[in-house]
Amino acid sequence: MLQVLVYFVIVILVSFSNCVQNCPTKLLDSCSCDTSIEDGVIGLKIECRNTDGKRLNQFFRQLREEVQIPIHSLHVTDSKLKDLADLPDGLINVRHLVFNNTGIDFETLRQSTTSLSYLKSLSIYNEQYTEIPELFFEEMHELTHLELNDVGIAVISEDAFNYLEDSLRVLRLRGNKLRSIPIEIASLQHLEILDLRDNAICVVADDLTYKLESSLKSLRKLQLDRINCSCGFEKTAFASWIRSYAIRGVRCYEPSHLHGRELSITPKEDFCLSHSEHNLVSFSAMIFLLLNLLKMVFNTYGAI
Repeated sequence: MLQVLVYFVIVILVSFSNCVQNCPTKLLDSCSCDTSIEDGVIGLKIECRNTDGKRLNQFFRQLREEVQIPIHSLHVTDSKLKDLADLPDGLINVRHLVFNNTGIDFETLRQSTTSLSYLKSLSIYNEQYTEIPELFFEEMHELTHLELNDVGIAVISEDAFNYLEDSLRVLRLRGNKLRSIPIEIASLQHLEILDLRDNAICVVADDLTYKLESSLKSLRKLQLDRINCSCGFEKTAFASWIRSYAIRGVRCYEPSHLHGRELSITPKEDFCLSHSEHNLVSFSAMIFLLLNLLKMVFNTYGAI
């Protein structure tokens, strides 16, 4: 048994060593190559910075010629991919894709979706999009984690999330131009985490709440940070849903005495307190704590 284990470790180390040695060296100023093991399979982690479409394709051609190991992840940052017509060949087994400030066109990604059937996570940051087009994720049946942060999205097509209903667990749409929780999200029945911070979402209508509540049975965290929690909000369907299911992450933005408070654990009576009443309650609580502290000190030293 020990010999088998040692042999297995040696095989992995040799494979890692060969992989690193075989990574292209000519373009390491813009792209780096490393190794990882996922689901028991050795693969490559590629990170590129300050590159462009021509150099990226050149790097992947060189990679295919020198290395016979699948690519598990590609991370491209601060680059110029606007003129890239299609993703580089060789991504058929890619599990994780990250594009951050690259100028890559949404249509380029759409044209490449047939080669992304094993993709588990897609993260896009600081790009310029306004809409998630319909059927964009049609071939991404394994996608569990989707982040589209700071990309300018204001509209989500009706069928945008089709084919993700059974797979997606985490959706982050932070820093966009959404003014309401997109109803299209209701189709994601296994969603556990939804991040909508830094959008202009300050209220959630009752009819929308009912649809979300009936669909998102697995949701345990909903991150919102612009909610108006003025007096009466505690009676809304949205507040009742969040509190009843202990969904964390919804924080009040106003009024000022509730700013930053977690909705799911804020007592109902706090919502209709005026600012002066809130200060009085806080002051009374401080006095109560101080008196108890003095009592403890007196009891401790009085007994000596």
